[in-house]
Order: sequence, then C-alpha cells, then structure tokens
Amino acid sequence: MYQLYALERTGDRACGKQLKKMKEIEKYNTEDFAHARAKLFDDVCQILETGKKEACVKVENIAVLTYWNIGKRIVDEEQNGKHRAE
Repeated sequence: MYQLYALERTGDRACGKQLKKMKEIEKYNTEDFAHARAKLFDDVCQILETGKKEACVKVENIAVLTYWNIGKRIVDEEQNGKHRAE
C-alpha cells in the first residue's frame, strides 16, 4: 500500500505501468478478499443451519422418549405390575 502511495506521489511516467499493474493487483486482491469473506459468511450460515436441524431432531427424539416413558410408567401403575390389564 505504501508503494502505491509513493508511486502516485512521484508522478514519474516510467512508474506509470508499474503503478497501473499494482492497482490491478490491489483490485484483484480486494475482490478475492470480498469473495473469501462472502464464502466464510455462507459457510458459517450453513454450519448454523445444520446445527439447528440436528438440535431439533435430537430434541424431538428426547421428547418422544420422554412421553413414551411417562406412558409406560402410567400403564405400569394402572396394571399394578401385571403383564396385562384386567
């Protein structure tokens, strides 16, 4: 960055081509940086969405098991330990 500033300040025509090339490189690097940031953001969003979906599936599984155990406990109580209801 300092080199670009120095070349712009000199006004030397011999440096014109080098200055133009350096500006192109800087533009390319800025575009790469923006693309990398966008990709990072997309990846983080994807990771969050995957985590949310996995958490929902696990919570649903736990809820099913919880209610099944509640029902089993009630049936056991109603049957007084017998294998079948009367």
